Amino acid sequence: RLLGGGSTVAMTLTQVRVLAGGWSGVYQIRTYLSDGTSLVDNNPAVPATYLVIGNLTDSSAMPGDLGSAVRTTLAIMVQISSPLPMDSFILAQMPAGFLINDGGSTSIVSATSVLVSITTPVPAYIKQSDASAGTVLIALNGSAAVSYGQGTQFKVVLNNIRNMVATVIPPATSQTSSPFMLSTRLRNGAAAEVASPPPPGVP
Repeated sequence: RLLGGGSTVAMTLTQVRVLAGGWSGVYQIRTYLSDGTSLVDNNPAVPATYLVIGNLTDSSAMPGDLGSAVRTTLAIMVQISSPLPMDSFILAQMPAGFLINDGGSTSIVSATSVLVSITTPVPAYIKQSDASAGTVLIALNGSAAVSYGQGTQFKVVLNNIRNMVATVIPPATSQTSSPFMLSTRLRNGAAAEVASPPPPGVP
């Protein structure tokens, strides 16, 4: 049976994963005869769609010591709301006043993933740290062919972080920092999911 010229064919594809926010880039659609090789129609520039960057299900960032201007560790946690390829990254943006690479290069003390109460070590490492920008890019260092499941929680402890200098005005006894910014990033650098956990108070 042949479709007449000008006919409209609509279909819905399943098991398609959207990995990152922003413009998708153009799609390409072609039609072929039943032999699968004889091209009938071709549109190489179907308009792109804008994909919304998702939100992490949960997140936190907490210094090991809340003292003003002390060198400490920083425990960060992010929980993903969608599957994430194992070769992805976590980007941590420090608030104003916090320093990284303090007394030595910031490195990973421990890194684990947790899903359904099962804790698994993650072979993460620091891919890049930028002291002027206050950012640490953590590589999860897994296979691009496998993804972490929805709801996976990552816990990473960083060292050589210096807290901001607290400016306390009595009767207050602590100062709340600006928020941390945490996000998951794909191998190409595109943001997948983001969050801004509640900031800690520094006495």
